[in-house]
Amino acid sequence: MEGHQLQRGTRQYQDIGCIGRDGRYRQSRRDRTMKKHILPALLLGAACAANAAPADDPRIRTVTYQPNQVVRIYTAVGNPTLIQFEEDESVDESDSSKAMIGIGDREAWKVGPKGSNVMLKPAAPKPDTKLLIVTNKRTYAFELVSLPRKSDLSPTLVLRFDYPDSRAKAAQAASQKRSAVNERLEQIADRGQGSAKRNVNYMMQGHTGIAPTSISDDGRFTFMVFDSTRELPVAYKVLPDGTEALTNFHMDSDSGTMVIHETAGKFMLRYGSAVLALRNDGFNPDGKLNLSGTTVPNAVRLSRGEK
Repeated sequence: MEGHQLQRGTRQYQDIGCIGRDGRYRQSRRDRTMKKHILPALLLGAACAANAAPADDPRIRTVTYQPNQVVRIYTAVGNPTLIQFEEDESVDESDSSKAMIGIGDREAWKVGPKGSNVMLKPAAPKPDTKLLIVTNKRTYAFELVSLPRKSDLSPTLVLRFDYPDSRAKAAQAASQKRSAVNERLEQIADRGQGSAKRNVNYMMQGHTGIAPTSISDDGRFTFMVFDSTRELPVAYKVLPDGTEALTNFHMDSDSGTMVIHETAGKFMLRYGSAVLALRNDGFNPDGKLNLSGTTVPNAVRLSRGEK
């Protein structure tokens, strides 16, 4: 009976942990289970904390530009402050008609303008004063305030500006560019370059170094797109008797497209000694597109990769 009670008590001690005869703590099953689950959780929490975005440094400030606002800059002796304006702004005092700097106590400050930046550094213990800066684009007003040694505020090391007017202009320019691109695509589609009804059944043979990146026709015009980094070859059409005739064309500089004013069963591209033959397998002398690539009714020509 006592042995049975002792065994049950041993199991109980194993569950809750105990001190052995040697004075060492015996870890319980529950402790081991908790460690097994808690340790990965702690490691995961540490990893998340390490990957968390660092808090913004209060010494680096960004202020929204407002023409009628006075911006306060906190300073401390020995700490410089860099004011950064928009990239295309200039603070060039050599041309007073475009830019100038006015400061209340010039003896208490070292001011160094360069490009779109102005570096400030106090040269006196209490240099509190006002600062006016006129760039080639905007006017700024600042209040320079020195901080005591023990202060809850931090000195301003870098001051930048956010410009709502510039962001609005950039958004408008991007919108206008998108509209121009869409209009251009519509124009291309109207004349067959972007239309689904176009013939792209061309085969090439020869010097591929002068080959267009794409070629198609709409039954009336032939469109050859060339890489802008390559030299433009001369295009000839091959006549029924095998002779070649120079083609009439114009260049669409926006898309790098050579627009040939006709279609042909075969073109030859020449540049120096390089020659490339382009065979139009969808050519129709009547000017109608042969999109199927074959003359057999209700049949479509497929390349090997499409079978």
